[in-house]
Amino acid sequence: MHGDEEVLVISEELNVQSMYTLRSYIAYCLRRGRRRIRLDMNDVTWCDGSSLHGIAGLQDALHAVGGYLRITSVSEPVRDARADVALPHGIFGVSTPG
Repeated sequence: MHGDEEVLVISEELNVQSMYTLRSYIAYCLRRGRRRIRLDMNDVTWCDGSSLHGIAGLQDALHAVGGYLRITSVSEPVRDARADVALPHGIFGVSTPG
């Protein structure tokens, strides 16, 4: 935790299995009243496009409850996966409540 943000570090592969774990942890954070989450993906070694779609969905869900999912850093494999799929323009930017 950093200030009022939960800090999550993802390493190794970002895939269907790790997305399940990420969704479960974010649900846990929400149950504890934590709605501001920072995601560090600098150590991800492999990433698929469907996982990035999942992260975009998590950003939308947190925004809907007055929170945010802010991606602070990404690895080259994540940037490569982003180039291969149609996603919201600001997925790697800050997603904050309006």
